Amino acid sequence: MVSFGADTNMLSSDGYNIIDLLLDRPNRIDHSACRMLTHLMDVKPDLDISSRNAAGQTPAILAVDMLGDGEGEETFEFLCEHGADLSIGDRDTGRTVLHEVVRLGLFEMVEKVLDQLSKISVYSDIEDVGGKPLNQLPEIP
Repeated sequence: MVSFGADTNMLSSDGYNIIDLLLDRPNRIDHSACRMLTHLMDVKPDLDISSRNAAGQTPAILAVDMLGDGEGEETFEFLCEHGADLSIGDRDTGRTVLHEVVRLGLFEMVEKVLDQLSKISVYSDIEDVGGKPLNQLPEIP
């Protein structure tokens, strides 16, 4: 449908766009999501891959949730390579991608996220989530 001019910015009745539906669906598969995102970007290169969905999350935050489920690295890399803004926080909590990778204990992703960020500091204060991303680290026994 996108190839025939469907509006990729159109929202579902619940307020979700095509990227949200692709990344936030049950039984999502990383390589399929990435393949579909590639097609979407080929057809609609101006597609906003940093918009918030009805729940206030960006595609990058949804991809990090996939990482927490043991998949999503390919999709996350794709979003980074295509300029997703990782500094946009969740509308309700203020948590950014950096907060989420630390909260989920995805320490191998912290360096990748920091490489992508130029607008946020690991020392930034987000009151609603209990402070700085580094404060999200799990306690070490």
